[in-house]
Amino acid sequence: MHYITCHMARSLMRLIAVVLGVAALPGPCVASSADAAGDTGIAPPGTRIEFASATTAFRSLTTRMAPVEPTTLAGRLRLPDEPSGEPLPAMLLVHGSRGPQWHHKARYEQRFNDAGIATLTIDSFAPRGIDSTVGRQHRLSLFNQTFDALSALQWLRNQPRIDARRIGIIGWSRGGTVAIDAWRQRSLGEYRRHADVGDDFGFAAHIAFYPSCSGREARIEMSGAPMLMLIGKEDDWTGVRVCREWADAVHAAGHELKAVFYDDAAHAFDYPGSFHESIARGESLRECAWIRRADGFVDLKTGAFQRWGTNYRNWYEWRARCAKRGVTVASNATARRLAIDRAVAFAVEALR
Repeated sequence: MHYITCHMARSLMRLIAVVLGVAALPGPCVASSADAAGDTGIAPPGTRIEFASATTAFRSLTTRMAPVEPTTLAGRLRLPDEPSGEPLPAMLLVHGSRGPQWHHKARYEQRFNDAGIATLTIDSFAPRGIDSTVGRQHRLSLFNQTFDALSALQWLRNQPRIDARRIGIIGWSRGGTVAIDAWRQRSLGEYRRHADVGDDFGFAAHIAFYPSCSGREARIEMSGAPMLMLIGKEDDWTGVRVCREWADAVHAAGHELKAVFYDDAAHAFDYPGSFHESIARGESLRECAWIRRADGFVDLKTGAFQRWGTNYRNWYEWRARCAKRGVTVASNATARRLAIDRAVAFAVEALR
């Protein structure tokens, strides 16, 4: 989609705002394509929305995201250029440890919109005063970001222009792990206890770019929706081996998961531009995999069982020994093109 004039862009924003009854995204109008907007860090025209979520607290293995403080989050909503009169399918876009990275998400928003799919990209960090969680993942619990994603799903399901039965989720890195966590029946069941949603509440499709596959459940119980996982074979942040093993376990449990591994591709391979960067503070669990049990955890590398310890102290100490510092992010134009095409095709098929 190209924005020829500011007048046309603002007209589109006003139209979307009228249809959905929300406020148009403020800010300067820029005559550029979505990709050019990404190069300058300026978001393409869209609609700024707000939705209710919560800052949560980890209470136990069964209460991982208990709401403790109401929190209002923001997002960017974009509809296809010429939406039909029928309710639209939608994709929720969930960011990783570096925050929304709007220039990266704009490429996916555009591709989904071109395919007739609405998009909502949310920001879990800025409203909480967080710029990044790289090397400091404790700044916001992963489970809190899952709660945010499910709260955004609840907002989308209440919009008259969106088909509540055809909403998917796509996430990158930490956001990819959220896409997996939101696939679990345990997460959906816990959210239902805190929100007024029915038993059919959940995403219709899940896409995870280079997620963490380290933590596993003793019982693999997923929602029944399909999952696509996309990882570079040279990823030293996610950990390729543990994700292959997890995918095999999910298949063995009878769930629909397609895992694709790209040659010569590292973490963040689908980001625009040409770059190769080492991040010394990045913490990787690439060699760490464990199964959660009610009474403790199993180290899948050694098969050893340990009890959690007081306040999960034994697990935290094991994790500190297993984790490694120093990771790589690098672009790969071929893998980027193939992965974006596959992700869009998967969403179109799953949300048809």
